[in-house]
Amino acid sequence: MKKVLSVLFAVLMSSVVFAQAPKTTYNLTMTSYNAEYYAEDGDWYCILQDANGNGFAFDIYTTSLVSGQTYTYANDMDSYYSYAQVNGEEYNYTDASFTYTLTNGVETVVAMATLENGDIYNLTYSRTLPVATDTLDVVIPNAELNDLTASNGVFQMVGFNADQSRYAAVAIYSTSVAGSYTDDDFYANYTYVAHLTAADTTFADFYSGNATVSATATGYALEAYLLCDDDVCYHITMTYTAPVATDTVDIVIPNAELNDLTASNGVFQMVGFNADQSRFASVAIYSSSVAGTYTNDNFYANYTYVAYLTAADTTISEFYSGNATVTATANGYALEAYLLCDDEVCYHVTMTYTTSGINTVSNDQVRVYPNPATDMIHVEANGITRIEVIDLAGRVALTSAQDVNTINVSGLANGVYMLRTTTTEGVNVQKIVKK
Repeated sequence: MKKVLSVLFAVLMSSVVFAQAPKTTYNLTMTSYNAEYYAEDGDWYCILQDANGNGFAFDIYTTSLVSGQTYTYANDMDSYYSYAQVNGEEYNYTDASFTYTLTNGVETVVAMATLENGDIYNLTYSRTLPVATDTLDVVIPNAELNDLTASNGVFQMVGFNADQSRYAAVAIYSTSVAGSYTDDDFYANYTYVAHLTAADTTFADFYSGNATVSATATGYALEAYLLCDDDVCYHITMTYTAPVATDTVDIVIPNAELNDLTASNGVFQMVGFNADQSRFASVAIYSSSVAGTYTNDNFYANYTYVAYLTAADTTISEFYSGNATVTATANGYALEAYLLCDDEVCYHVTMTYTTSGINTVSNDQVRVYPNPATDMIHVEANGITRIEVIDLAGRVALTSAQDVNTINVSGLANGVYMLRTTTTEGVNVQKIVKK
């Protein structure tokens, strides 16, 4: 299971600590307290442990632990992840409460847990929070930016020494990079200061702090104050500069394939090949239709790249930023994209996708009426998967939903269009007139 209490209880259990008489009340002073927020579940997982390795877990449904508020087992806790390990045995709760208080730099926890065997445990924990004994300035001219929002919900900025050893990392829960952040915004597991030199390999782990990230003309600037578990407050400044194209390379791919991945990844992917069929370029775009104009946020970076898969060069240049335009043709799509990749080269990519089987469905097999039309056009054919109205510039003006055999053209300007009907048997293109 995701939150494994036994892993966090690192101290070995003593053989016998308590005489486990039924319905006995014990008062325990706990020696350690750990709390971690799980963004994917929207809850705090709090662990109390005593000197003998006995531990109590409280999984509390809240986005932030409010000082002085009491959380109860019946109303606020996940019963599956709230339980105890006492003398090497695991027990579920039948009742519990948990109160966290932070006053004048003193952190206090008062908790109660009634176990399934009837025993009651009153738990107390208190400590004075560390206070910075020094402030150390850490200036990192260059840093990298990792978008981990899909996996961990954070953006992480990582800075390096001149010798490329990792020096500092700051990870922040946010849907955008720039902003002002306080304690609850940091992902503590990915925030630290590290001295990775020959003489010092220690990590100073994040305890509390704040940060400001500002957008610059070329990237982002970060300033953070990180109080770490070595009782030092680190004043961190880092600068992330986005890659800049050092050259522009034209890539012309006459023939490409089109992959409809909207059901699995929400994207359409156009992939072009070299003459020897090695994969050369891939562009994947979040969209409900293929044709359109797209910018940075529309690209699926994992599936967008330029690759030289030849005997001499097997590297892949991964997408960083760019734009693309896809226009519909009578028998497919034409793509033009500018892809700035992590090799700092801007690739000007043009690809053409030609629908296979364009002549396999004749006008006799696809009946379109009325034509000319003023509002609704009806299409009769076997296995219709998509109907598209394309203007004379090659843009898709309208697209129908799957398995729908009508399309409303009343909103179009009067004129001549192409109606492309895709079926399970092939594709048919007919001229229509909107009047």
